Amino acid sequence: MRISRTFAVVAIGALACTVWLGCTGEDATPPSAGSVETLCDELCRKTLATCNTGAKQMFRTTEQCVATCRSFDPGVEGIATGNTIRCRIAEVDKGNCNGAGLLGGDVCGKPCDGFCRAEAVACKAAATRKYDSEGSCVEQCETELVFVASAAQGADQPFTGDNTLNCRAQHLLLSFADPDPHCGHLDPVNSIPCSGPKPGADAGR
Repeated sequence: MRISRTFAVVAIGALACTVWLGCTGEDATPPSAGSVETLCDELCRKTLATCNTGAKQMFRTTEQCVATCRSFDPGVEGIATGNTIRCRIAEVDKGNCNGAGLLGGDVCGKPCDGFCRAEAVACKAAATRKYDSEGSCVEQCETELVFVASAAQGADQPFTGDNTLNCRAQHLLLSFADPDPHCGHLDPVNSIPCSGPKPGADAGR
């Protein structure tokens, strides 16, 4: 039985389309090697494989990781610095789980940069949003919130009222799937789940 060239091309194209997630519609094309989709797939695959227990756990699920990752700029190939996806990939390759997470471990940009970029995406339409803009979030974050580098920085950590950026970051991760009420928990001054005494100055930012 002979198969026409046109049919063969269509069949191959359809098969290729099933390989890349997010490929939909007749005009869909697979993501390029440096696209956000491809970089987030790499970051989340590596992070969930390496950083998945105890204080090293950065994300609860692949979906949570991908949603967070898409908040960040991809960065420039060959440059593993700044609040970018490429910086986070470089850090997880080194075994630095905090560096691969939402706050960037104080290595991939400043913690408030990662927090506020993700907040602007996750809470943009939330009724309980506490920040007017990404810029105002950064200003309040750096003024009001304490980042504790030695404490956990990811999902499902045993925060018990810690009045820290770390505690709020956990609720920000939950905000991607459930913005209300979790975006309201990011309040820099009056966050019910993160409302205990602030750590002392020696905790460090």
